[in-house]
Order: sequence, then structure tokens, then C-alpha cells
Amino acid sequence: MRTVDGIKLLLKKADAVSLDAMKNSGSMTDFIKAVRIANPQYSIRDVAWGILNKKKSNYIKKNDLQSASTITWQMARLRYEQGNEWFSLMQQSHQELLKSYYNERFYSKVQILSASNDTTCAKCKALNGKTYTIKEAIEKMPLPVEGCEWCRCTYMPILK
Repeated sequence: MRTVDGIKLLLKKADAVSLDAMKNSGSMTDFIKAVRIANPQYSIRDVAWGILNKKKSNYIKKNDLQSASTITWQMARLRYEQGNEWFSLMQQSHQELLKSYYNERFYSKVQILSASNDTTCAKCKALNGKTYTIKEAIEKMPLPVEGCEWCRCTYMPILK
């Protein structure tokens, strides 16, 4: 059950997750407009995916890779919550983030930061605190961690 513009909607899980992604990415206004004009054959999931793709494309055109990375992460999360393959999108999100750090030229290295709780896998715990040059991280791509249920690790930039 979700509420949009004061209207309560009973949704399938995949559509509810898609709607949540729209809220989390700040795209509800675009989403509501798109749903109103969309062909009825398109699901909420299709409309949400289209909006995320368009938003990401606009960020890439502006060379705003950090924002593109955030949208790609949101897309990966959406795929994960829908039970679909998410790993390749998460890799792409990390690549975009690393390239944004590299392009900014304020940073020389990145350090891996892992969540530290009971749900963190052993591979992620082992990577916590490891430091790479940005170029090394792009080449080796230690994140996301292969086999992790939902890798919550991230790169923290280190100033030059």
C-alpha cells in the first residue's frame, strides 16, 4: 500500500518498490506527470525505470558522474529489491563514483568503508580500511564485493 497525491494505491511488490525508488531519487513530480500520460500497457516499474534512465543520462551529459552514480545505485537497489540481477549496476555505480573523484583532481586515493554490524559479510569486513589509488580502484574494482548479499561498502575519497 502506497499513497500518492492523497490517493491510496494497492500495489504489487515490484511496483511498490519502484514507487519508493521514485521518492528516494526525488523524482515523484516527474513520475506523476509520466504516469498521467503513459500508455496503460506500461507498468509503474516501466515508468520508474524510464525516469531513472533519463535522469542518469542527463547527469552524464552534464559530466556530473557523482549524481549519475547515485541514480545508478538507486537502479541497482531497485533491481535488488525486485529480486533481479543488481551486481552489474552496482559495479557501474562505483565506477562512476571513482571517475568523478578522479576528474575532480582533489583526491589521490580512496579508502573502503564497510558497514560494521552483524549483517556485514566477512569479505566486506576484510576490505574495511583498505586504501587504493583511484586508478588502482578503477582497475581492480574491489567493490561491490562478489557474493555479498547486498554490498553496502563504499569508497571514501582521500584529499591529496
